[in-house]
Amino acid sequence: MDSIIVVFLFSFIFDGLMITMYLLVKYLLKKFSSDHTKVSVIVPLYNKERTIGNLIKRLRCLFPLKNIFVINDASTDRSFKIAQKYGKGINIIDLKKNVGKVGAISFVMSKITTPFTLILDADVMLGSDFKCPTSLLDEKITACSFNVMPMKTGKILCDLQSHEYAKSMELGRRFQDITSSVSCISGAAGLFQTERLRELTNLHSNNWDGEDFERTLIELDRDGKVSYVPELVETEVPKRFVKLIKQRITGWWPGLWRNIPIMLKLMMKPSSHFLFKIDLFYQLFSLFTDIFKIITLFTVIYNKCFIVLLTMYFLYLILDVLSYKKIGGNYLEYPKTTLALYPIYNVAQMLMRVAGLFVLIKKYLRTKMQKT
Repeated sequence: MDSIIVVFLFSFIFDGLMITMYLLVKYLLKKFSSDHTKVSVIVPLYNKERTIGNLIKRLRCLFPLKNIFVINDASTDRSFKIAQKYGKGINIIDLKKNVGKVGAISFVMSKITTPFTLILDADVMLGSDFKCPTSLLDEKITACSFNVMPMKTGKILCDLQSHEYAKSMELGRRFQDITSSVSCISGAAGLFQTERLRELTNLHSNNWDGEDFERTLIELDRDGKVSYVPELVETEVPKRFVKLIKQRITGWWPGLWRNIPIMLKLMMKPSSHFLFKIDLFYQLFSLFTDIFKIITLFTVIYNKCFIVLLTMYFLYLILDVLSYKKIGGNYLEYPKTTLALYPIYNVAQMLMRVAGLFVLIKKYLRTKMQKT
């Protein structure tokens, strides 16, 4: 039991040190100008009949119509018809066979003539004052991440995800932006130099999970500079826990596990900034110690060490309260019960991350069998 407690304390101390480093970072807002005539927009579309109409209407107000490309990836609902209804004057491409998000992006890249390309999911909402930081990409930056946050619904599960996203954006992304080494441009919204996007799309492993994470890591591996700007992009998130489990276990976390080799490569790369290496090490450390944290938790519960359990809970609660104090004024407005439940939500995330490894192994073995 003593060794179990030591494992927990070591893990908590490292978590605490990293979060403290994130909290102490002094972030200067980047000044930029925006020229949307230099930007083409790619929207891969698959079964988003509820949201695609509103997104197209917003894009029509922000970008030249000829620069908007909606690629219907063989949707089985009314997505294509709705896109046609609202998309007069824009480029709507109807693929008869589903090729996946990466395939849809690759299909249209030859048609892009602008220096920059904005990739959007079909379920996002852009504000009327949304601006692409084109001046940054005119300089040394090669790609840019945005402040992606869940649409507000007032439901507790969405509030928990809002806190999760805000920590990732307002702490993690801002810390990584110090060295222009943002490790994941969200699939919801990302701005790229067009020529580099063509190159890295060809290097992409296509329909495997974690395509947005892989796209960003490839960008960094090719000596790119990935920045962050706090331009708000709202996205839909699962409103029911069953859908959240499906999203994480079959998508997010297998994608994270699958990209470990390139994370290790970047961590060992001499040209990688030492702060970026520290952040990558922390991501890998958290991933590989999830199983030990789960064993620790269930051992404590099995032995009925409720004082230790409460100590674990309150220590992690303190870290989340401190995080909220740092970022809460920007976007987060939810009841205190959200913070109280967040350590429990984190435990569920650990379980889903470990389950995601087994899903990845199963998918890999199935693919190998199909090839043979």
